[in-house]
Amino acid sequence: MPSKSDDHRRKLRTYGKFIITSLSNKPDTSKYSATREKKTITSGDNMKSFKLFLSIFVLCILISTPASGAHKFPQEDCCFQIWAAGCNLGWATSLMSYTRYRESWVPADQSIRDFILRGGEQIRISNDRCGMYPQAWSGWQNLNASLQRTADSFSQQPNSNNRNQIWNYLKETCFWGNYLRIAVVGKTDKKIKTDTCSEKYFKLGWLIAYTQQTLKVADETLRRGNSGWANQVEDAKKHMSYAVYILQEYKKLRPITGRCVRIEDIDASKNLSELMRLNTTPANLTQMIRVIDWLWSNLQERMLADCPSTANNQRRLPVNPPPATRAPANQLPPHTAINHLSCKNNENEGKGCCCFKGSHSYRFKAQYVSSVLARFDTGKNLNCRSKVQLQIDRGRGWETMKTIQAVSSSGGSSRAPIDVDVSVNDTISGFRISDGCVCCIDFSEIFLR
Repeated sequence: MPSKSDDHRRKLRTYGKFIITSLSNKPDTSKYSATREKKTITSGDNMKSFKLFLSIFVLCILISTPASGAHKFPQEDCCFQIWAAGCNLGWATSLMSYTRYRESWVPADQSIRDFILRGGEQIRISNDRCGMYPQAWSGWQNLNASLQRTADSFSQQPNSNNRNQIWNYLKETCFWGNYLRIAVVGKTDKKIKTDTCSEKYFKLGWLIAYTQQTLKVADETLRRGNSGWANQVEDAKKHMSYAVYILQEYKKLRPITGRCVRIEDIDASKNLSELMRLNTTPANLTQMIRVIDWLWSNLQERMLADCPSTANNQRRLPVNPPPATRAPANQLPPHTAINHLSCKNNENEGKGCCCFKGSHSYRFKAQYVSSVLARFDTGKNLNCRSKVQLQIDRGRGWETMKTIQAVSSSGGSSRAPIDVDVSVNDTISGFRISDGCVCCIDFSEIFLR
């Protein structure tokens, strides 16, 4: 005797004019453009009817159809897992782009390999956490195996020829979001690809991460006094424009599918558009990095907090959901968590902020760090001028990454903290702020990103 769930599935298959089918596993390798993203479903009044029916039908499937070998409903971290897969591959692509002329392996290359492998792992986790309808990547095993081979090939042949081949391969991973679309089949048997929230989560993660990493590469290039940093900023701006387009599509998509993660109040499109209008100057580069870091952090928190799921769909979420507890550390890229250390909490080696200290040194477990925001004050009320060195420890002693001219307590304030962004992109176990007590460090805090 057929089970109740089997009977229910059979009724769903014959209900209405449309059925949901999985997309072909063949990769879509066409070039990224606004034109390629456009779709024609139907026209006139039929469009409204189609959208209404599709949203109701998809909802029926999500609510009613049991899954085999996967969760019945998407889990609360589903959206984050898809977003994180995009982030890891975006970071890997940017780093490979700007190291593709190297002829040998250097320690920093390990981070590229890690991002590639972690992207594959996030794809696997996504397929498990996102339920049966729709599956995140139904062919995740092939994608995972392909990324594993790429990472191994990179380790074995880190020459420029192979790096360029890997770079061209990684660029195409942005379009892996297309596998997250669904196809609707009508009476004419014509398949119509339909965008999904999941597709946009992945592409946004990829594009924001690529932009974030490329701006920090440009900052490092500028800091070293090398040419080409302006071209790197323009590359980042180009990817910002792609992200703005995806955000426009995201906004159009939500009325069709019911609800995606709610991100309107973050104003991502507006913030990116404003950055794209900035002139390419060193000061504006610093501003771009700060805004992109802020944007990435807020979008990630929202992916964690507001993913439509079994739990979230049982209550009305606030429009501005509070930050959620992060996913387990082994599911995050090594530099996604922001760690805050401060002398006010006695977290520096000197165990406190005061007084007359030539340096504030912070020690922590070795971890990959993309950048450090250092905030400090020197010689309160003395209007003292000194050269402050910002240093890291990669396990072989202190290395100066940036030196700045600091003026303590400027403007007559008892405290006038200075903020400095330091690009790292490496595994470190310590950070130090030092002026040799020319003016002395009276306050400091750092943010590891």
